[in-house]
Amino acid sequence: MSASTAARPRVGAAIFLAHVLLHQVVIMAARVTTSYRVIELDLAVEWLGVIAASFAVLPVLVALSTGALLDRHGERPVMLAGAASGLLGAAGLLLLPSSILLLVVCNLLLGLSHLFCVIAQHAYTAGNGPAARRDLRFGHYTAVVSLGQVVAPLLIAVVGGADAVPDTTGLFALAVAAALFSAMAVLAMAPLPRPQFLEPGERNGVRTVLRYPGVPAAIAVGVAVMCSIDLLMIYLPVLGAEALIPAATVAVLLTVRAAVSLLSRLAFGILLRTMGRRALMTAAMAALAFGFGVLVFPLPVWAMHGAMMVTGFGIGVATPLTLSWITGIVPEQARGLALSLRLSGNRAGQFVLPLVAGLVIGGWGIGSVFGLLAVVLVGLTGVSHAAIRDDKRNENC
Repeated sequence: MSASTAARPRVGAAIFLAHVLLHQVVIMAARVTTSYRVIELDLAVEWLGVIAASFAVLPVLVALSTGALLDRHGERPVMLAGAASGLLGAAGLLLLPSSILLLVVCNLLLGLSHLFCVIAQHAYTAGNGPAARRDLRFGHYTAVVSLGQVVAPLLIAVVGGADAVPDTTGLFALAVAAALFSAMAVLAMAPLPRPQFLEPGERNGVRTVLRYPGVPAAIAVGVAVMCSIDLLMIYLPVLGAEALIPAATVAVLLTVRAAVSLLSRLAFGILLRTMGRRALMTAAMAALAFGFGVLVFPLPVWAMHGAMMVTGFGIGVATPLTLSWITGIVPEQARGLALSLRLSGNRAGQFVLPLVAGLVIGGWGIGSVFGLLAVVLVGLTGVSHAAIRDDKRNENC
């Protein structure tokens, strides 16, 4: 084998991971900047809930069918459709006159982009190499996702400057540039060989999967964890603007959260071996509940950094645990549908919770959103503790 031939898989993996990182920058930059655009336009803060919910509308409707689309056509076309949707959404935010309708439509496109890209990225990671190295590939993938969540706020801080409400034009231009390079990376990727497509009658049904013990609990916990990331990204800029905290400082707070999530994922194996699944999940969920709960109260910036560190640990650990939990309690032939159901639940939560948050804000203010989420997380801490089997051998959840 020539040196150039041996280098091809590494080059292909690097291109794919570049797409993963750039996609994270697109979504985070566009959505954080949308919150600032609402403030810039002097719109009622309740509209943030509507705009945030629009991000999840199309994924709720098409998440289950996206898996079948991927099985028929492969990961690369679905990933390219996601990259194109993200480019259209970001370009619309940059180039078209802003209105509530435009913000909603562009967030619809961004939500569809995220759905297509995430499902295709998971499938591409699983199939791009030997099964014996699949865990290592997923480790690289999740680390790059976290790295993207670190890089995006840093770029927002650099482009946005020190104003409490930055100029959103430059930030949307950042999202467009990242979306363009993300799409180019997908075009440069080689497609993977496709397995034989299974007919619908050969698959497990939704009701069958939901009847497996622990699946509803795993989906509920996964929804809460994903919505924690979503609501933090949407409402922390508004909380900062109310407290006259510069946008650059808010971006640093988001960066701290993402950096701690990345570090906790790098230490995930050690934590799992030391604590076991049940104790580690309980600690992660309790950390999330505490981190969001303290944001209800007026805090100095240094204390907000502490809250972001605690929250970052919870998100960083709970995310891979929920994935391993749901894939460990269903048979192998049902894992794809189980993950699609989990993603559908995530998107449904991302649709409903921002709307609820918008109603809560109207009565009690921004801090009440974080208090409501903390209460939900406390309840799900108990649910996960009761449902997860403590297996330090790492075979099942």
